[in-house]
Amino acid sequence: MRRFLLAAIAAVCTLAQPALAEPLDTLKLGTPYIVAVSGQANTAASHAIAIEAGAQKGVRILRVCVTQPGIQTTAGLRVLLLERTTAAGTAGAVTPEAAGAPTAAAGREDAGLGAAFSGVIRAKPTALGTQGATIAALPVYVPTALAAFVPICIDFTHRFARPPRVPPGTANGIALRDPGATGGASFAAFIELVEE
Repeated sequence: MRRFLLAAIAAVCTLAQPALAEPLDTLKLGTPYIVAVSGQANTAASHAIAIEAGAQKGVRILRVCVTQPGIQTTAGLRVLLLERTTAAGTAGAVTPEAAGAPTAAAGREDAGLGAAFSGVIRAKPTALGTQGATIAALPVYVPTALAAFVPICIDFTHRFARPPRVPPGTANGIALRDPGATGGASFAAFIELVEE
């Protein structure tokens, strides 16, 4: 009887486990890029990183990581938001690093990697793009002095069959919004994305 119960429990537990998505082959999605910021003094609400699609190509967000929450005058929790934007920001344009750019002769399978990003990526734009729907929240405890920190990441390649997408069009985007705080300094983060 005991053996039967254990077998039944094992069968139910196996059925109850959610199926894990296989990691995506991100190169099949499009051209990969990474954009990183560091040393930001986010004393008021700002987009630490804002990604705006090009007119003809969409963007998929693969991974968002906060590598250093920095400091603020009074230690406490800041909730960063990954949110859609429905209008372009202004200023603060940065050039993303093309991940996996080829170093060998043309004609290889990866020869298209390293192409220029067709949209715009901004670090702390002076005017934020219009806030849209929130995709994810990242609560981060921010101390008063810099200390060792374990990065906080959201890896969309393992959680979803298709990571969050920004459709083509210069008014479409996704941004990492930091609410900021008095004395905010030394914030660092990165986003990995593909353009398709």
